[in-house]
Amino acid sequence: MRSWIPTLGLSLGIAACSYPVEQVRTTDERPGLLVQGAPQGATILVDGLAAGSANGAGGGPQVIRIEPGTHSIAVSANGQTLLNERIFVSGGATKTLTLP
Repeated sequence: MRSWIPTLGLSLGIAACSYPVEQVRTTDERPGLLVQGAPQGATILVDGLAAGSANGAGGGPQVIRIEPGTHSIAVSANGQTLLNERIFVSGGATKTLTLP
């Protein structure tokens, strides 16, 4: 009769581990910055701080998320500044800058 007690305890322990888990997913609602025409290895600077590469892993342009407001944007590659511009961004919109 006592042989079923360990089995019952094990069954209750396993059932407790499979309790539902809540997952919360959030989206990044900050504005984005996209630089088109940047050479491979170009870096985006936002307010003088490196914000990331202008190109994604596939070689195409990459969106950098920034805080809303006015920012100084610079794009540099090989020690040369390719673009230096002051922009204003707000909402979840993406601002696109195109290099000449």
